Amino acid sequence: MKDIGLPDPFRWMIPLVEASFSTALNRGQGGRTVGTIQPGVIWSGPYFQIGAEAIIPATRQTGHGYGAIVQLHFYLDDILPNSFGRPLFGD
Repeated sequence: MKDIGLPDPFRWMIPLVEASFSTALNRGQGGRTVGTIQPGVIWSGPYFQIGAEAIIPATRQTGHGYGAIVQLHFYLDDILPNSFGRPLFGD
């Protein structure tokens, strides 16, 4: 990865796009594909990351509503470095 000189907090942001599709095979929905496209961004710091994504329907069968997801992840091995990474039993 190359540093292009962006100021904080933009230097720690990662753009992303997720796509999720599935096709039902039975129960009256056979052959119908539903899916979403989820563009977003993740900010990754030294002890946690936070992400936000929009949820956009990709097919007519998926529906017509839009949504959003926000996630927060803590890096427990960095927050508590002496607590993780040791064997549970024995030496």
